[in-house]
Amino acid sequence: MVSAWSTSSSPQATVWTGSQTGSAVQDDPLYDSDRDTVLEDRDGDGIPDVTEEIVGTDPENSSETPRSRTELAVEAYLKQKTPRTPTQGVCLSNYVQYGPICIWSSPQSNEWRYDHASDLCHILGGHFQVGNPRVATYEDLFHIYYWYSSDAYRYNPKNKWIGNMVGDNKVLCGNRNVGYSSDPDRYDFEGTCNKSDTRSFWCAYDAY
Repeated sequence: MVSAWSTSSSPQATVWTGSQTGSAVQDDPLYDSDRDTVLEDRDGDGIPDVTEEIVGTDPENSSETPRSRTELAVEAYLKQKTPRTPTQGVCLSNYVQYGPICIWSSPQSNEWRYDHASDLCHILGGHFQVGNPRVATYEDLFHIYYWYSSDAYRYNPKNKWIGNMVGDNKVLCGNRNVGYSSDPDRYDFEGTCNKSDTRSFWCAYDAY
């Protein structure tokens, strides 16, 4: 038996008021198989309230979604930068080349969840048509510390995302300062953090 949908005081909100069985449950776009239930969506934007609560957007405001937040950041970034076609070995504006790596010259000023940080780097990389866009990884940062050690202080990893997923909800993050060319912490600067934490980061891509 399938019960009916009802609406809350908001004409767009859809709220599940009863249980479902069979394929009708699984066909619903807000059915969550892990929770075995249809999730509530108070503002009717197609994004479950629990998702918006996790990422920090308002579950009762349909104009505020995780995607809209990323889109606004991308739009603001592109307004400040002049797109140009990348050529081999030449990095885009606001990126610095270190051998095979192009990386932001400074970290993102706002702190983001890891999944949103990664998505931002991928969106920007796609816009500029660059290779392998990403949150700067352990390998990227170590390459800078090892071969361009005089610039190590520019890429201090403490409290930054390091672009490597290493387990269920676990991401590498910087847990030590790398502040000078011979800093021993350049050999051990990583720890693990939950991807729902918010941290600053650098975007990077392949220079060649």
